[in-house]
Amino acid sequence: MNLKSCRICKGNNFSSYLNLGHTPAADSFIRKQGLSQPEVQYPLEVVMCDDCGISQLSYTVPPDILYQQDYLLQQSMKTVSVNLELQALQQILLQTQQQISH
Repeated sequence: MNLKSCRICKGNNFSSYLNLGHTPAADSFIRKQGLSQPEVQYPLEVVMCDDCGISQLSYTVPPDILYQQDYLLQQSMKTVSVNLELQALQQILLQTQQQISH
């Protein structure tokens, strides 16, 4: 989706300062059976809002393209969750040991 207004100030005056052409969506890994098919590409251009000065992409790839069913973030979030639980349990154990020793 093309940027129509600034995400911060809602202005619509932009200056392009970095255009990298077209590129496949991030993390769009092609399965073996799809290697012979053309890969969909999207504009990759950074613009600055002339009204507030924030930089942003001129085009946003739709979320259903970026976050498909096999997106790795789900597994990463499970790993982060498990690690946070482990750290919390370690902290509780440490506090309990300190209380017992006093």
